[in-house]
Amino acid sequence: MTKDKKEFTEAPVNFGANLGLMLDLYDDYLQDPSSVPDDLQVLFSTIKIGEAHIEAKPTTDGNGSLAEDSTIKRVMRLIDNIRQYGHLKADIYPVNPPERTHVPKLEIEDFDLDQETLEHISAGIVSEHFKDIYENAYEAIVRMKRRYKGPIAFEYTHINNNKERVWLKRRIETPYKTNLNNNQKKELFKKLAHV
Repeated sequence: MTKDKKEFTEAPVNFGANLGLMLDLYDDYLQDPSSVPDDLQVLFSTIKIGEAHIEAKPTTDGNGSLAEDSTIKRVMRLIDNIRQYGHLKADIYPVNPPERTHVPKLEIEDFDLDQETLEHISAGIVSEHFKDIYENAYEAIVRMKRRYKGPIAFEYTHINNNKERVWLKRRIETPYKTNLNNNQKKELFKKLAHV
C-alpha cells in the first residue's frame, strides 16, 4: 500500500444498498489484498487486524439460532439487485414489452435460496423498516419484488442525498394506501400535468 495507514473507529460510510458489493470486495481482499483499491485495502486491513473495533453482531432468525453467513450474503445481494435493477423488469409496457437480455439476477432461485430458508430469516435483515411489518425475509422480499418489478418503475440509487434516498426507499417499500376522493385526484392530476 502506498497510502498512509488510516485508523477507523467505526465504518467510515453507511454502505446501504452496496453492502452486498462490499462483502464481495472484502472476500476478494481476503484472497488477494492487491485486488481491491488502496482505500479499501486500508479499511479492510484495519478490520482484519482488529483496529476498527467493529463488532459483527450475530444475525439470528426468528427462532434465535444463528443464520449462516453465506446465506445472509446471498440475501443481501438479492436485495441489492432488486433495488438497483428491478426497474429493468418492471411491467410498464402495455403492448410489446422489450426482450431484455443481460439483466442482473433478480429471482430468489438465482442466489441458491428458497422460500423455506428465507422464512427462517428475520425481515429486519432485508431492511430495518421491515422488522415490524413482515414475519420473515421471504414476505419482505416478495413485497420488494412486487414494488420494484410492478407497474411503476423505481430507480433512486443515483440520488446523492442520503436522507432523500432513504425517505424514497421507505416510501417505495413500506405498504401504504392513500385515500383520495375524486376531487382530490383531479387536483393532483392537474398539478402533475402542470409540471
